[in-house]
Amino acid sequence: LKEEMTIALLENRSASKRIQAVNYSEEILKPDTKVLEAIINRLQFDENINVRLTAAEALSRFSDNELVKDAFINVLSTEETSEVQIAVIQFLVKVQDKRALVPMQTLLDKPEVPLFVKNKVDEGLKQLM
Repeated sequence: LKEEMTIALLENRSASKRIQAVNYSEEILKPDTKVLEAIINRLQFDENINVRLTAAEALSRFSDNELVKDAFINVLSTEETSEVQIAVIQFLVKVQDKRALVPMQTLLDKPEVPLFVKNKVDEGLKQLM
């Protein structure tokens, strides 16, 4: 029931309801793939930065899940918001996912990426190598 409620709320038009759904998902000890995919979808595509950040935080609890790691790798290549980029970098460094090396290097090469994000990338690269 909690999983179905979470998925339904994640599709709500209200950003606060989507954040509530992500937070509600934290009560689910072992969410199934359907719930994880719904939260990953919010991380990847939600128009609201706070929803994306909350999704990143919620997903970071599942650092041993390959689906979650894959999602963070993909988001690193597409996310343009500094706060989310930093959250994703911190997660990937924490789990020591070497696949992050290439997308992190790509961030360093983008002129539009702020210096403070590039500094975080540089720190992360050193920890991953």
